[in-house]
Amino acid sequence: MFGTAELTDDVVRSAADGSPPALARVADALSPQVRLMVAARLLPTPAQFHAAEDICQQVMTALARGLDRLEHRTVGGLKAYVSGMVRHQVAEALRRWQREGGKGRRVRSLESNVGTALHSSPLWQHLSGSVISPRSEVDRAEQTERLLLELGRLKDSY
Repeated sequence: MFGTAELTDDVVRSAADGSPPALARVADALSPQVRLMVAARLLPTPAQFHAAEDICQQVMTALARGLDRLEHRTVGGLKAYVSGMVRHQVAEALRRWQREGGKGRRVRSLESNVGTALHSSPLWQHLSGSVISPRSEVDRAEQTERLLLELGRLKDSY
């Protein structure tokens, strides 16, 4: 996961055991990744960024409250736990918005609109954090940098 390079299994264990400094390190490291994961699942428009940010805050709050229940107190276990939390919070938000009649929010989940071909792509796996691979964090950081450079070359209208 992008941003988790400084996390170690010891930091994760300490955070799960209730250490405030360790919990702060985990939150700081995971916050950018959670934003990417939510954005990858929702593809929000600029007018909907507040909705995506609400989901990110819900995930981070749920993480802080539920970290003591983390079964596998490792970086890999934490990544899987956070990925599941994001998936759950996005699905819950989509259900809530549908019940409310949308109220101007036309956020659709990338997961529900696109076939499984995208889910197996390295980009999807990287952005969603859904696969733990043996690749180094340096490789992931380079992928993210290349992705951001290419996105920066797009026209503003895209």
